[in-house]
Amino acid sequence: MSMPVLLVGGIDSGGGAGVLRDVETCRSLGADARVAVTAVTAQNNRAVIATGAMTEELVTAQIEAAGGVSAVKLGMLCNSAIVAAVDRALPRVPVVLDPVLRSSSGSDLITPEGIEVMIERLLPQVSLLTPNLPELKEIGRYLGVSSDEVSDCVSAILQRRCPAVLVKGGYHGGSDVSEDWCPSSGILGQMGA
Repeated sequence: MSMPVLLVGGIDSGGGAGVLRDVETCRSLGADARVAVTAVTAQNNRAVIATGAMTEELVTAQIEAAGGVSAVKLGMLCNSAIVAAVDRALPRVPVVLDPVLRSSSGSDLITPEGIEVMIERLLPQVSLLTPNLPELKEIGRYLGVSSDEVSDCVSAILQRRCPAVLVKGGYHGGSDVSEDWCPSSGILGQMGA
């Protein structure tokens, strides 16, 4: 039996995202899950009504309580204090960072300072970064990229010692196909929307 996966992120009260969805995914793939909650949100598909961030001490304690894990998936990190706490507590295993910047309804889910600390401290540690197109472009802007070209944004991220980027599609309105890109191999795959 393999060690569990640690899922670090927020709780989406609408059930459409966050650690609740990540736990479902792990279990569907036959993996056990441990959870460290960074925030609780009150939201639905139209709006984020309220967000309550955990303390950095509580996030650290949850990560430490998870014990030995085989991998980590990071999601909503809220602010610079939580990003720094996660950075200090991360076990030395493969880490996937899904840089959750906004809700699907457009509300900010991390502070600008949190994004800066995430780029500075987490990008060099992760095994894979999985932004969607808007997240990729915003991270690119933080890195000084003036264009919205996927390749320019990915190049800037790779230069920050992040070893791999998988850009999630699904943001081309009106299409029934979602394309994900892995920069070293072009289009990785297509899935029906």
